[in-house]
Amino acid sequence: STKSYKIFRQQHYIFSLYISCVQVLLYYYQRGLLYRLRALGDSDELQISIEGFQSWMLRGLSFLAPFLFIGYLFELYNAYVLYNLSIDSNAEPNPDWQFMLKILSAIFFILFLGNFFTMYMVIRRKISERIHDIQWLQHRYESVKTLVKRIRSVNPFHK
Repeated sequence: STKSYKIFRQQHYIFSLYISCVQVLLYYYQRGLLYRLRALGDSDELQISIEGFQSWMLRGLSFLAPFLFIGYLFELYNAYVLYNLSIDSNAEPNPDWQFMLKILSAIFFILFLGNFFTMYMVIRRKISERIHDIQWLQHRYESVKTLVKRIRSVNPFHK
């Protein structure tokens, strides 16, 4: 049991506990989405279990995004700490283990990059979809508004 292991062990336990909690949130979120798909008739009956649906799941990804981003930043911090441990000869005197710490650091960094950019692309797509929907609603509202104005401008029928 070297100094580098003792330094990183508690941080890794906290990271694992946090990721486990996020996985539970993701489970309920995905189960809620499947419930919604089933209720709308867009899903097969065998894909879902209805029990445990929570009302917050209707809010979408905006509820989960902060938890996910904190987890991704934790991955980046793990990569940073592991890299610093790998270059500190006092923390890890064995050069083979220093190399392994660099590999672990690279794995956490690649994990951070993949997760972060995937989330960025998903949020960007969701925002562009909402902008399109809002523009469509604005156009539709203007059409209804002009229709109401035309109807009001027509002279009423007199007896």
